[in-house]
Amino acid sequence: NCLSGEDQKSNINWEIADISFDEGAFLSSEIYYTTVGVINVPYDIPKFTIEKRGALDKYFLGSRFKDIDYKICDGLLNDFVVKAENEKDMISFLTDEIKSLLEKGNINHIESNGNSILIFNNDLKIARITELSKMMKFINNLVKKSNQGG
Repeated sequence: NCLSGEDQKSNINWEIADISFDEGAFLSSEIYYTTVGVINVPYDIPKFTIEKRGALDKYFLGSRFKDIDYKICDGLLNDFVVKAENEKDMISFLTDEIKSLLEKGNINHIESNGNSILIFNNDLKIARITELSKMMKFINNLVKKSNQGG
């Protein structure tokens, strides 16, 4: 299943799709199904990962672990861990409107490769109509908010 659209004014297009992927090998291979959203923007945005905080994050963040190319940006969002390649660009990208949208939205994981934003929840299941509707609303609002900053 796939839905797509384009904001004619900003030339930002988006897609929501059900995907399947496998993890592991041979007999321990397991197939997962989920729904993801992708927003493609015609300008550069910061490379980042934003994830909903889990119970263990407060302990691991204390040790200041870092990804290879990303560093943790403390204090940008209340309930999320924000990792970015360039903290200054990330601070500029995360306007108050985008922060509010992320904190009020029902999304657990957002990441950017610099040209696209990938959105999904960590529950690894195909979205139902109500969840799909929420994701579409979130994507449309994020497109509007990021277009104002871009």
